[in-house]
Amino acid sequence: MHAPTTRRAREVNRGTTPGSAGRRAGAEEAFLQAWERAHAFLSTQPGYLSTRLHRSLSPGAKFRFVNIALWQSPQAFRTATSQPEFTNAPVPFPFHASLYQVAREDTR
Repeated sequence: MHAPTTRRAREVNRGTTPGSAGRRAGAEEAFLQAWERAHAFLSTQPGYLSTRLHRSLSPGAKFRFVNIALWQSPQAFRTATSQPEFTNAPVPFPFHASLYQVAREDTR
């Protein structure tokens, strides 16, 4: 995806825990610790703006957690996530990152 530099990029990460976090003791806490480590690094990178980690209200949801981060540009996100400190960090769960642009917005 190529976005004009005046537009912000939204990084969406969907996080799963093996089986269900409710079924495996400690899985949710392990995921949150891994998220905190990734956040500690990414939040120091050029172009990082903010992030919000969402937890599903439904225990059977395909993705227990969804992280939405704002970056100044797609390139800033790509540069940050290609750093060895990020790519070599141990993450005990699948990482599903994608970049999105806002298509519609309602701010009521």
